[in-house]
Amino acid sequence: DVEWDWPPDATNPVGTPHVLTTAVRKHSDGTPLEGYIVNYTLVSGPAATFEPGRNTTASVRTDAQGLGTVTLNQTSRAEGINDIKIEVIRPADQQCCKPAAHIATGHVKKKWLGARINIQKQATPKAIVGEIFDYTIVVANPSGVDAEDVVVNDTLPAGIAYVSSSPRGQAQGQQLAWSLGTLAAQGKKRIDVKVKATKTGRFNNCAQVTAAHNLSARDCAETVVARPALTVEKNCPDEVTICDVIKYTIIVRNPGDAPATNVKIQDDLPDGLETESGQTRVVLDAGTLGPDEAKQADLTVRAKRPGVYVNAVTATADGDLTAEATCKTVVRQPVLKVTKTGPDMRYVDRPVKYEITVTNTGDTPARDTVLTDMVPAGAEVTEVGGGGQLADGRVTWNLGTLQPGQSRQVTLTLRATRRGVIRNMASARAFCAEAEAEARTTVKGVPAILLEVIDIEDPIEVGENETYEIVVTNQGSADGTNLVVTATVPAAMVYVSSDGPTRASVRDKVVTFAPLPSLAPGAEATYRVITRGVEVQDVRFKVSIKSDQIDRPVEETESTHVY
Repeated sequence: DVEWDWPPDATNPVGTPHVLTTAVRKHSDGTPLEGYIVNYTLVSGPAATFEPGRNTTASVRTDAQGLGTVTLNQTSRAEGINDIKIEVIRPADQQCCKPAAHIATGHVKKKWLGARINIQKQATPKAIVGEIFDYTIVVANPSGVDAEDVVVNDTLPAGIAYVSSSPRGQAQGQQLAWSLGTLAAQGKKRIDVKVKATKTGRFNNCAQVTAAHNLSARDCAETVVARPALTVEKNCPDEVTICDVIKYTIIVRNPGDAPATNVKIQDDLPDGLETESGQTRVVLDAGTLGPDEAKQADLTVRAKRPGVYVNAVTATADGDLTAEATCKTVVRQPVLKVTKTGPDMRYVDRPVKYEITVTNTGDTPARDTVLTDMVPAGAEVTEVGGGGQLADGRVTWNLGTLQPGQSRQVTLTLRATRRGVIRNMASARAFCAEAEAEARTTVKGVPAILLEVIDIEDPIEVGENETYEIVVTNQGSADGTNLVVTATVPAAMVYVSSDGPTRASVRDKVVTFAPLPSLAPGAEATYRVITRGVEVQDVRFKVSIKSDQIDRPVEETESTHVY
């Protein structure tokens, strides 16, 4: 009535104690069997002994829980497999004369494993002075047991400066160290180190890992550190006119032995300059420049006003690389000034002479200067001075190039053909310059009043009526205003009636018509005065007219014979 449990097969790190326990109990009810003999024998494998006894065999009795326990210790650290034979013996019963009995024999395998440690270091193969780059250290335990007291040491070569790491380590000068503690079986730990190159060269950097029981490994990685450089030049024209575009050529170059990365060009235009799209700051991305590689950018700008413009361009790249260049351009401008003089007033059909002067008041020649004068309505060209040509209602003078401060004068004579204001405009145009001027001349007309008087019947008998017809005609070129017609009835006649464009009044044989407000050029006004002859006589019917434009009255008489 006995059953038992052998200790399970086990795997342990070399050099560590291992407890083996065999459980013995009744088969019928599972009650522990105390006092049974359990024999352990080391059959094969690495050298080891049992406790108690410190021999390759051990015999123990089960305790009250039915457990027979021994501890296996290696006599020296070694990997391998121990074959352990176990026997369960029922002890002899002296009271009932039962001898000892062999119950069961079993075998247990004990595998001893040793820890392993290795290290792998990787570094950026190429780096640039001043930039931060990475080292990666990977520590691995490829064994089946933990590695203890794992420590990594890294001595940075001169020219490589420590920046940071993850996990954080201890740094004293160029010496770096990380205490990683226990590294589990099949485990790995990674250390990321950030460093900065302070000089150029080829740097071989080695890291070493150590662990308990004299485990160690070492690995190295190489980084070649080079230095990029940056130069920039800017070319521009020395002098332009304000109408010319300014073309800048920018060349950025890397004369170093490493790529210059994130190269940018920034051009802050001075006040008064802008690009075709109206920008005052231009930023260009040149990307990466390899050793001795150059890139060119062309930039076109315009000036809003003349002046001296010093333009600076700045090139930058990673690693605090910077370069600057300047370029100076003088922007000049021809400035045309046109003056036109002439009479303020002329009468119709009289000549109107204008003098036109074109001057370059700027600081650069005015090329291809052309002066144009549009012949205004109500005027005709009678004379052109200075080599001008009349065509299609305009007079044109080709003045050529006017140097700064130079002037050219021409003349133009017109004939006013109608009343009004002549607005005569002259325009001068050259490359990058234009100007105009206007002269105004008031053209007045001259009223010319013709006074005619006729008698309808001549002669007449005493007692008959005579009709005098008075015709006033404006033969001039201006309105006659406030025309007053006055007729004097002869003594041998009496006033009968009158009519006309205005009402008449009679006093002492003088017939006065109210003022006619206006009589246009070419127009006429007709008045009639009817008289009656009262005595025989050769009479004279007298008419006079005055107006705003007539200083002295115009008089006319008509003779009539009364019989």
